Amino acid sequence: MLPRVIISKYIPEDGGSNDWKKVTADDVCEYIQRGKQTEYSEDGEVNIINQRCIYWDGLLLSNSRTLSENQRPKWQDYRYLQAGDVVLNSTGVGTVGRAQIFPGNDEPYVVDGHVTVMRPSKQIRPEFLWYFLWSEGGQKQIDATGSTGQIELRKKDVLNLDVPLPPLDEQDEIIKKLESYQRQINNIQSACDERHEVVDKLSRSILNKAFKGQMTHSTYNKSLEKKPEQRKLEQFKSS
Repeated sequence: MLPRVIISKYIPEDGGSNDWKKVTADDVCEYIQRGKQTEYSEDGEVNIINQRCIYWDGLLLSNSRTLSENQRPKWQDYRYLQAGDVVLNSTGVGTVGRAQIFPGNDEPYVVDGHVTVMRPSKQIRPEFLWYFLWSEGGQKQIDATGSTGQIELRKKDVLNLDVPLPPLDEQDEIIKKLESYQRQINNIQSACDERHEVVDKLSRSILNKAFKGQMTHSTYNKSLEKKPEQRKLEQFKSS
């Protein structure tokens, strides 16, 4: 995950340059609404996104459930998710405030009563809204709604979120930079995972040879020679 401090550098709490506007989420979203209480079934055709689907590092649609068919007529068309909608966890300790962007899907999706849908207008990119919610300024406002001990993000709380809004071209540039940082972090994580795998295999190999009495000084030194994965990590660190 991208550290929040990096996001907040590009989306500061008090806004950026003079051409940034101070607006509310209500100003830049066409639609903000909590989902409904739902009745589930095992063979429904409408998928329901719940809090277990929404994490900062991904939207796990595999954790969704399905809506009972007898409940389907109660869901108006505008409640069905559209590509670019931001889904926001709105209840619970440790879950409230997590958000993700719905990428669109051939199957119909709605959200349950613990999730809020934010449908961005043409004034704001879905990615910029998502990064704002992830930023220190966004999370501070969300945390403040629970200061009385009520761990719930109400619709009016979301509507009144103060959003620093740069022009669209600057939003695009910020998104581009933050996505670049995320790719770098992913590359480092991948290299570290490869190194851990190499170390694990090496440890098991050494122990296996030692138990079989095959470990000599020369074979031990040879086992410690750098593997391609280790060289890759060192090259990445020095680049």
